[in-house]
Amino acid sequence: MFSKSNKFIFIEIYRSGSRSVVKALEKYQYNEKVYRKITRNINKNLNSSYFKELPPKHSTYEEYINFLGKRYNNYFSFAFSRNPFSWQVSIFHYMKEQVNHPQHNIIKNFTFDEYIYWRCNEDHDLQNKFVFDKNKNLKISYLGKLENINNDFKFVCKNLNIKNELKHINQTKHSNYKNYYSTMSEKMILKYYEEDFDLLGYPKKLYN
Repeated sequence: MFSKSNKFIFIEIYRSGSRSVVKALEKYQYNEKVYRKITRNINKNLNSSYFKELPPKHSTYEEYINFLGKRYNNYFSFAFSRNPFSWQVSIFHYMKEQVNHPQHNIIKNFTFDEYIYWRCNEDHDLQNKFVFDKNKNLKISYLGKLENINNDFKFVCKNLNIKNELKHINQTKHSNYKNYYSTMSEKMILKYYEEDFDLLGYPKKLYN
């Protein structure tokens, strides 16, 4: 999510409250239709990063740097992370509920353990890639947590000098994420998502 008027970039890590944040801030979002209309009328040979394609939702910090160039540092960039244990339970339910999800048919009949095995071995994806570089440096202005999203969102709004309230939408319905894990799936998450636990600041244990 990109706001030219209010100088912010929201890095949307999926299943981490991103849709609620976008909904709350949508009036500040740069109008993509206007942007595309303007760029179509500009000399196609104009060599400027400003006229590249706008990054789509769930883009990484790197894609915004490619879009904005050095001007990236002029924007307040932020994101919200989620405990990897909770994150995978949410993704699991979302993929099962959304029949149009491109991977719905792959996992629709999986148990949670089967899903975790598939996720870790076939489609291993990490949250930290959205906001950290290869040298493990944080590349955004502020990283909040879904677990503290109400207070963290207030901090964001204060930095942007705007007044807004967060309404939670697009939530999956399921029991406490801790109830889903077997010994096997717990060990797999701790192994394959170790970077996320370390870089995002979550304890490496299911039960605190």
